[in-house]
Amino acid sequence: MNKFVAHILVVDDDDGIRNLVKQYLNENNFLVTTANSAEDASKKIEVVKFDLIVLDIMMPGKSGLEFTQENKNSIKTPIILLTAKSEVSERVEGLEVGADDYLPKPFEPKELVLRIKNILNKTKRRDLKRVIEFGSIKIDLNKHLIIKNSKEYKISTTDQQMVREVENPLHSTGTAVILHGNLAPEGAVIKTAGVEMTKFSGEAKVFDGEESAFDAVAKGEIKEGDVIVIRYEGPKGGPGMREMLATTAAIVGQGLGKKVAMITDGRFSGGTRGFMVGHVAPEAFVGGPIALVKDGEIGRAHV
Repeated sequence: MNKFVAHILVVDDDDGIRNLVKQYLNENNFLVTTANSAEDASKKIEVVKFDLIVLDIMMPGKSGLEFTQENKNSIKTPIILLTAKSEVSERVEGLEVGADDYLPKPFEPKELVLRIKNILNKTKRRDLKRVIEFGSIKIDLNKHLIIKNSKEYKISTTDQQMVREVENPLHSTGTAVILHGNLAPEGAVIKTAGVEMTKFSGEAKVFDGEESAFDAVAKGEIKEGDVIVIRYEGPKGGPGMREMLATTAAIVGQGLGKKVAMITDGRFSGGTRGFMVGHVAPEAFVGGPIALVKDGEIGRAHV
C-alpha cells in the first residue's frame, strides 16, 4: 500500500483543472482534498491541517489573493498560487500577501509536483531545525521551552525572538564584516549596523595618530568625500590599539557621518557610526601597506 507523501488542498472553481491536478497528485502519492471556492477552502482548513495549498487566484466570490492574505499567518501553510494571468504585477502581489510560489496557467502537472516537493522539503528542513542546542541547554522553538538538566522553563513568543535559527535571522548579515584588499591583505573589520553605503571612494587624508586626525576634524579641515586614514594605532603601534571613538564622534558632530570614510589600524567601539574600517592588518608599525598611503591618493572601500 502506498504511503502518502503529504496532504494537499487543491482550490479551483474550474472542475477540469481541479480534477486533473487531483489525479496527477494522487499518482505521485499525495493525499488530495479539493474545494471549488475560497469560502469552501476556509471551511476545510478549520478542521484539517494541510501540508500545502494549491490555490487559484481568479474565483467567484473571494479571490485567492484575499484568501491568502486572511489565512497565511494563522494557518502557516505553504501556498502555491495558480492563475491564468501572467502579469508581473500580479505575481508580485501574490508573493507580497504571503504566497510561497506562483505558477501561471497553462502549466505542466509535472512542474507543479516538483514545485510542491521543493516547498515541502524546505518546510521539513526548517521544522527539523527548530530545536537549538548548546552545551546543556536546549531551546525548543516549536513548544516555546528552554530545557536545562531535564527541567523545562516556559517562555513567551516575544522572549523567544531573542534566539533565532540561522535560517531566520533578524538581518541578512551580521553587525560586522571582514574585508580584504591591498591595504589589508590580512583583513580588516567594518561595522555594518547603521551603515547605508556599501562602497566609498575619495581622496586620502593621512594621519600618524588619532590626535592629529581629531584636530583636523575639529578645525574643519576634513571635507565631504575625504577618506581619513589613521595609522600607527594598532596593538604595537599605539601601543595597545585604543579605539577611535573621539574622532568618529567628531566626524558625526561636523555633519560628515555619511559623507566621509575612515580607515585605521586602530579599533572602533560599539558606538562608532558611519563608514569606518578598523583593525587593518598588518598594522603600519610592522610595515603593513597602510604605512605607504600618502595624502591625496585615492582610497576605495567596497563591502
